[in-house]
Amino acid sequence: MLWYADKVGQLVEYIRPCPEGYMSREPSGHANIVRVGDAEVVEVTVIEQAIPPGPLRIMLEVELPEQSTPMLVNRLRQQLYRAVEGYDFSHTAKCTFVPLP
Repeated sequence: MLWYADKVGQLVEYIRPCPEGYMSREPSGHANIVRVGDAEVVEVTVIEQAIPPGPLRIMLEVELPEQSTPMLVNRLRQQLYRAVEGYDFSHTAKCTFVPLP
């Protein structure tokens, strides 16, 4: 039930130690605590950034059947979100779906 419950097995930002454990950063940007028994501090060296810093714009063109239903569009939207699930877009972009002419 803690903020990092869905982050098990993933790296989260380490800010500093604190009496309750480790100060970290939530995906929303807020600082919060990770309990000592729930994590270990590891040192990571970034040799090369995979994605350039700053705003990131992704444009996908998807051709849908003429009789597309809202249910089909929502299913496609969910599949696209799952396809990029390994990357946190919250700090760099928002996924927006715009129908193209």
